[in-house]
Amino acid sequence: MTNGIRVELRAQDTLVVGVHAGYIDTDMTASLAIKKTTPQAVVSATLAALERGEIEVLADDRSRDVKNRLREDPVSLDREMQSIWDDYLARQAIVPSSD
Repeated sequence: MTNGIRVELRAQDTLVVGVHAGYIDTDMTASLAIKKTTPQAVVSATLAALERGEIEVLADDRSRDVKNRLREDPVSLDREMQSIWDDYLARQAIVPSSD
């Protein structure tokens, strides 16, 4: 979708930048026991890319790893994402009380 919008808006000199980041340390990811990047790091990488006129930002190691794995071994990425999701669901499960 981002690439399509980029092509459509290029004629009016609008730069469309795809910003990719792994897990960002926000309230939304607080319950995930996984390595996260800071919002400030994502903003810094994005501003630097804008200054260079780049069309894609891989803001952290996770986003670079995902990009490489999508190209080289997408099945391994699917398995990892399923494992992370399953772990999240398990931690959300309500444990019955022993009363």
